[in-house]
Amino acid sequence: GTLRAWTAAATMSVLAHKWVASGALNGQAEFARARVCVILHGIMGSGRNWMTAARQLVKRRPNYKCLLVDHRGHGANGTAIPGPHSLQACVADVAATVAFAT
Repeated sequence: GTLRAWTAAATMSVLAHKWVASGALNGQAEFARARVCVILHGIMGSGRNWMTAARQLVKRRPNYKCLLVDHRGHGANGTAIPGPHSLQACVADVAATVAFAT
């Protein structure tokens, strides 16, 4: 599909990420079954900017877990992942990170 076309031409990297989940998810099986909400920050941010919102979401919806992702050149990734810094690379990175994390 369209995602494959976008990601095929880009170099994919698994980005730094952090899970936020409710204490109600007891054990790996429940964590694996929880619904996933992927949260992406803006151009000047990092995944940590969304920590409070993610905690509130999983508090209100304990069957969800949030994946906070740092884009290339942001947050825990710093300068570890070289360019290109394009929309196509961003899509490929997020796809690779979600596939890796889930």
